[in-house]
Formats: sequence, C-alpha cells, structure tokens
Amino acid sequence: MEPGHGFPVYSILACEVLTKEQAIRAVVERLVADRQLAASCWEEVVWKLLKRERLGSTGIGQGVAIPHAMFDKIKQLVGALATFPGGVDFDSIDGKPVHTAFLLVSPWDRPGDHLRALEKAARYLRDK
Repeated sequence: MEPGHGFPVYSILACEVLTKEQAIRAVVERLVADRQLAASCWEEVVWKLLKRERLGSTGIGQGVAIPHAMFDKIKQLVGALATFPGGVDFDSIDGKPVHTAFLLVSPWDRPGDHLRALEKAARYLRDK
C-alpha cells in the first residue's frame, strides 16, 4: 500500500482542521474534489465515518488513525492517506494527536476487501 497504489496522498494543514470531524470532512472533501468519490454522497459518507468513530476511536496510537466505514452507494474501495502536520485530537488510545490517517470507505457487499485493506493500512502505517 505504498503511495501511488491507487490511493491519493494528501497533506492537510493544521489551520484547516482542529477536530476529528474536521479532519474526516477535509479528507472526504479532497476525495470528492479528486473525483474519487461522488459529490452526491459525500455528506452521507462523512456521517457513516463519524458514526463508526462513535463506536470507538480509530486512533490506534503512535500518531495514526484509520477511520473507515462501509457504504452501500459505492462500487469500489475508496481511500486516502492524509497527513496532519499540526496533529489532530482523534481520541486515540494513547491520548496523542494523530499526524497520519488512512481513510477507507468500502462497498457494503465487499467486507473481505474492507478487512484486507484495513490490515494492509495498519501494517503499512505501523512500519512507517
């Protein structure tokens, strides 16, 4: 899952985001701007990602988060690697701000692909 393997890489400046919700919105907005995600469903995708965050933070520690959700209105995996140089409070398990996030949205009917992508993202981010 090196950058360039189908997922865009974004650097989002600290002035753009202060909260987890703002971070998720900023990445989804970039995906829409890059036509990776349809503009007609961006608000619902944000809602799904935030709903998942309410179940438990995807901030896995060491400055990393993997916000993810499954969505019935897309046909393929959509994701992005985002960096937040200023750090974002993601309610991470170690209490530290997130500087790198891999955001993933998967089709509802492809849970295996979703889990494999999460595994690859976690391994990639852990090794960096």
